[in-house]
Amino acid sequence: MSYKLELNNIVRNYGSFQALKSIDLQIEEGEFISLLGPSGCGKSTTIRLVAGLDNPTDGEIRIDGDLVSSAGGGLPPEKRNIGMVFQSYAVWPHMTVFDNVAFPLKMAGRPKAEIESQVRKTLALVGLDGFETRSATMLSGGQQQRVSLARALAPEPAILLLDEPLSNLDAKLRETMRFEIRAIQQRVGITTIFVTHSQEEALTMSDRVAVMNGGIIQQIGTPEEIYHRPKNGFVAGFVGLANILPALAESCAGDRLRLQIADGISIVCDHAPDLDGKRCQAMIRPESITVSPGDALEASGDLNSVRGVIDRVSFGGNVVDYFITSPGTDLTWRAQTNPKKLLASGTEVTMTFGADDVRVLPLDPK
Repeated sequence: MSYKLELNNIVRNYGSFQALKSIDLQIEEGEFISLLGPSGCGKSTTIRLVAGLDNPTDGEIRIDGDLVSSAGGGLPPEKRNIGMVFQSYAVWPHMTVFDNVAFPLKMAGRPKAEIESQVRKTLALVGLDGFETRSATMLSGGQQQRVSLARALAPEPAILLLDEPLSNLDAKLRETMRFEIRAIQQRVGITTIFVTHSQEEALTMSDRVAVMNGGIIQQIGTPEEIYHRPKNGFVAGFVGLANILPALAESCAGDRLRLQIADGISIVCDHAPDLDGKRCQAMIRPESITVSPGDALEASGDLNSVRGVIDRVSFGGNVVDYFITSPGTDLTWRAQTNPKKLLASGTEVTMTFGADDVRVLPLDPK
């Protein structure tokens, strides 16, 4: 298969610090992929290398099969046919909206009539039709980011790079803009890399998500794969809420594994690897747990049942979080349910969840 963009065994060192450790990433034509991870994980370094703002210490980057970066150098940014949007908007204060968007086209020597047509078309695409003569810095934060997006798209680049473009916007505007950016990307069909530390942005916008930590891609997959089938404790804990419990694999029968998570507490899970007698971790998402007062349900077949006492209740509007302790253990569970019938702190409860709600993870490396 031929890919639009390939990063092969990319390493980037800054002195003794290794920012990227053997990154391999292949992106198809028209794909929207997010690089998700905490600050300092290497995601911004990755797109700087793609853009040509830096060169790798080792490895190579290819666009449409052509080598554009290696340890020996590469094509300059202006020759890569890449558009980039920054976190800080980076609009020019002395220019109008029209002139901001027209700037890269003028630098490329495009004819005046083409520039006029392309700028107006691109401003309409991002919802700024009629804003041509406005001063760019007099616009709201969301509008300035649209100007930045229009400027990146106007030259019709092959690849669009978005470096945390929504982080300076308020929560409501971030939600609006993430849907708009995705809609624009699908309309144009441009291959896009989106850098973010927000799991919500990554999950709702992407075809695939690459979760990064410590200069390594921990896991890459569809949003559904990343959320429901994390490969390790870091991915499970960073993407969504998760109960991650130390466990001992007690027995395995077919695809079903029994796990001991504390003295007197065992649960079963489906589709587990053969870990009989080995230590591991059990991951259960809080929304998978049903909380019922008293001894409402006993474990049977596919259903796990664990008793506990509500330690703390956190009301969040459309959901309520229960923090539940298991008596005689140091375990604290988090369950997230519908808030129609609130249970009070101190209530004895039964938590139930299916065998297919449990994901077995390897122990985190020390």
